[in-house]
This record gives sequence, structure tokens and C-alpha cells, in this order.
Amino acid sequence: MNLDVTPEFVALGDKIDTLKDAPIIPALQEINRGFVEMFVPNLYLWQADIYFQDELYPALKEITDEEYRVLTTKLADFLAYRQHHHDLIDFDPETGAKLFLAPALQSIVLTFSGAKSDIYDTKQVDLLISQWVIESKSPKNRK
Repeated sequence: MNLDVTPEFVALGDKIDTLKDAPIIPALQEINRGFVEMFVPNLYLWQADIYFQDELYPALKEITDEEYRVLTTKLADFLAYRQHHHDLIDFDPETGAKLFLAPALQSIVLTFSGAKSDIYDTKQVDLLISQWVIESKSPKNRK
């Protein structure tokens, strides 16, 4: 059983780096979608093999401890960069990065546990985006 999603975390981190000058709303939507989609191929495998707890939980802990930290750091850097360029309101980028990923994590956990949840529901993220984005006439902020 392969539980290593490290390459997906690295790829999303690299993708975040390429979105620094992309239009802000589509960039944030792409980051959210990428975060959710890195788990989708593995989700049902993990559900089917949940009884292999000795193997599963250490793998998930390793993801949480390292890859998630690296990803939130890259996302925080992205948010700070966009704040500096007046695309986003002022807030703590590290907290913002964790807050931005929280709705996707919630959906992933609910789906993983078998609860009814739409893993692709973006209402909460869309609300954050609408509150964070500074509207301007610049094409950089448009959809």
C-alpha cells in the first residue's frame, strides 16, 4: 500500500510558486482545487485499508508534520507576496494559509470518514476569497 503523497505536495508547492503573478482569484481557486485533488486518488485506497493502522497513521503523521508545513509556508509566502502587491487585504499570512486550507481538510476528513460531504464544495473558500481580495480595476484581480 502506497500512502506517500509527498510528490503531490511538492508539485502543489511548485505550482503555488508559479501563480504569484497570476490573476488572484483564479490563482487561489487553483491552489484550493490542487490541494483537494491531491487526495482524491488516494482517498478510497486509504478508506479500504483503514484497518492497516500501524502503516496508515505513521504515514499520515509524516504528511501532517512535514509536507503540510512546507505547503502552508509556501502558501503563506504567496499570500504575503500578494498582500505586498495590494491584491489582498492585510492579515497574518501564516494564519491565512492554514485558514485557507481548512475547508478542504474538513471535506477530505468528512469524506474519508464516510460522512456525506462534497469534496469539491468551494463555498467556504469562495467566501474567504471574496473577503480577502482587494477589488481594483487591475486585470490582475479579475476572474
